[in-house]
Amino acid sequence: MTKKGSGGFRVAPQIPQHEISCYVTTKYLKCAELEIDKIEKIFDFARMYEQLGGEELSYVDVGKSFDVAVSLLPDLGKIEIVNVNSQ
Repeated sequence: MTKKGSGGFRVAPQIPQHEISCYVTTKYLKCAELEIDKIEKIFDFARMYEQLGGEELSYVDVGKSFDVAVSLLPDLGKIEIVNVNSQ
């Protein structure tokens, strides 16, 4: 609800300071959480990068891995996925 102030202007009621403070705090916390997520991703990447070359190489049958991944998908309806390398 607005009040009619002097000069015909409409004046919005004031928002209590604690509500503004809660809004601002929530906004900054959400921003901080997003930044923390980004930092975690950077650390995860750095951790994996450090491990490169530290493990013995092994053969991976990508065609077989692809077929297994497709088999885990839920019902695709009319979509057909074909691995042309496994035929």
